[in-house]
Amino acid sequence: MIVGFGAFLLAWTLILADRPSVNLTETYGIHQVYNTALGDSTLCLLDETEYRLYFLDIEGRKIADAGRKGQGPGEMSDVLHLFYSKSHRSFVVWDQGQRTLHLWSPAGKYLQGLRLAGYPGMPVAFENGMVTTVDSPYGKGEETTVTLLEPEGTTKQKWSLPGPEDNLGTAVGGGRRFFRWDYMPRRAAGAGLLAFCQPSSPDVWLLSLTNGRRRKVTVDMPITLIRGEDLPLRGKTEANARIRRQYDGKPYPVINSMMVDAADRAWLFGHKRDGHYPLRVIDEKGHVILKSVLAQVPVAIGRERLYFLENSEEDHLLLTWMNIEQCGKSKMVKLKKSGRR
Repeated sequence: MIVGFGAFLLAWTLILADRPSVNLTETYGIHQVYNTALGDSTLCLLDETEYRLYFLDIEGRKIADAGRKGQGPGEMSDVLHLFYSKSHRSFVVWDQGQRTLHLWSPAGKYLQGLRLAGYPGMPVAFENGMVTTVDSPYGKGEETTVTLLEPEGTTKQKWSLPGPEDNLGTAVGGGRRFFRWDYMPRRAAGAGLLAFCQPSSPDVWLLSLTNGRRRKVTVDMPITLIRGEDLPLRGKTEANARIRRQYDGKPYPVINSMMVDAADRAWLFGHKRDGHYPLRVIDEKGHVILKSVLAQVPVAIGRERLYFLENSEEDHLLLTWMNIEQCGKSKMVKLKKSGRR
């Protein structure tokens, strides 16, 4: 597919094929991964059952593993988020229980813990000594607040982003918890860019974390409508019938998930349709540079690779990847076909 922007011309092709893989369960004893982050040449996996971090090279070979549950240095009590800090060259774990950012080197060495004063929201980036947090209510009209602050709590800058136009995210109780989470705002951050959207809206906001500039991009993502009778609710209760009526005919989230890669490009994935996820990629200037589909949503995106987690027939956890070959401006960017390890 070719997408043109005046003098700017870029072509992308996605080829789904056999991918290299590493059996994480058989090789390293990893059964469940809560979060992943990709550094310059290291992939970090967080095993939520053991509060353990695994550091792998780009070929899936283990460099080190570290961390455990607890309250001491290098120990975690309630992990909510994992990301990579480009300026500090470290992986950062947000520990809600200790209200602390734990920093680890790509070699698996524990560097330090930064306890945050106050709690303005979820930390999503830590660059040049400054923390970016996002506080996203999901009631109708409630704005999201993005805050840039120092670890000791001094606010340097604050931005507001639009709230949802409906109350689909406020359903509670029973089997409805899944749908409440489904309709919470989406956000993803890189070293210099925060991407944000309300799931019911095709509008994606791009916020520069360097100069504070905001751009709104309307994405032509395919929309899938919910059939109330298909909702996974147990029992034929009046409460469940009411929920089925409430959601019937409403759209699934326009943006199902999003990621920001090392080049500050936002990767947006729609709701699964016909066995594939619609994909749009937006650069930091708001240009849609890719329209395609993927059979699976990646867990990490680098400059040259997409990484995936999937289960084998033996219920083992596999790490797989695809190479992205960049041939230059006005050339093809493709997912390179490769054999299995």
